[in-house]
Amino acid sequence: MFTVLYMFDILCYVIDNLLNYALWGYLMKGITTEVQLYETDSRFPYKSFTNYMMSTQNHWHTEIEFIYLLENYMDAYINGTYYKLSPRDIMFASSGDIHGILYSNNKRFVIQFELEILEGKFLDHSQIRKIRKILSSREKVSPNWPPDAKREIEEIILALKKADENCDREDIAYRLNILSLLSRLIYICCEKLPENADQSVKSQTLQSKRVLAKLEEVFGFVRDNYWKDIRLEDAAKQLGYSPNHFTKVWKKYTGLNFHTYLNGYRISCAMSLLSDTNLSISEIGYKVGFQSLKTFNRVFKSVTQTTPSEYRRSIEKVKI
Repeated sequence: MFTVLYMFDILCYVIDNLLNYALWGYLMKGITTEVQLYETDSRFPYKSFTNYMMSTQNHWHTEIEFIYLLENYMDAYINGTYYKLSPRDIMFASSGDIHGILYSNNKRFVIQFELEILEGKFLDHSQIRKIRKILSSREKVSPNWPPDAKREIEEIILALKKADENCDREDIAYRLNILSLLSRLIYICCEKLPENADQSVKSQTLQSKRVLAKLEEVFGFVRDNYWKDIRLEDAAKQLGYSPNHFTKVWKKYTGLNFHTYLNGYRISCAMSLLSDTNLSISEIGYKVGFQSLKTFNRVFKSVTQTTPSEYRRSIEKVKI
């Protein structure tokens, strides 16, 4: 499947699609309308960005995601497994993987893309599904990869980072370069990364629509009610589970107990308010669901290893 001929076919498809896009852009030039007839993102589902000092609560999405740690250390979860990563380490999440990053003072480069970006004349939907299944079975963090595979993937990620820093994202040459790099990236992951049988079972279980839908119900419940006095029983009720059964299911699929997840979400919201508003620390604590300033300070420090006041001062220094 992953042969030189296949890679050449992909490149031909890419060139064909991009030339068609260029022709369409030329034909539409000069037409003014308030209706957006063409959305670039829908035809080129790729994005990259740099995160600094941010946590992301457990979540999932259909995109493939690669995270390259630039500075300091990172505590991450994927499909219930905890990893502590160092500078230049890489983690990737395939479609449907439940993953999250705990707060830490780090800097990381992130790329996200839909596999369908490669779909077309020479790669049909069934082949996309096959690639997705292969990726779900692979080791997700670079400390568990062969050195040569890690080196190649790191080189590709750095090439993507360089391309995104200096190029016009609407330019055809830029898109050809990105698609070529992504094709190579997927090839290496499928062919050179070792399998992880346990990861594969977890990932395939999580990718069932039923499990993802149930987890999303609880994620949404927390997102819409985190400032309230939420109890374990309230979350269990969303799924029609007893508290004991809910605790087992939640722990199995997220790797966290529910209150750890809830407090982590609240602290993430508090960090945004500390950075973006002039509200007092006590106001922020109450606003995100803590009943006392003492509890807010204690939980904030347990999650971030710093106090709310220290965090706000560090953000103010960065903004100067």
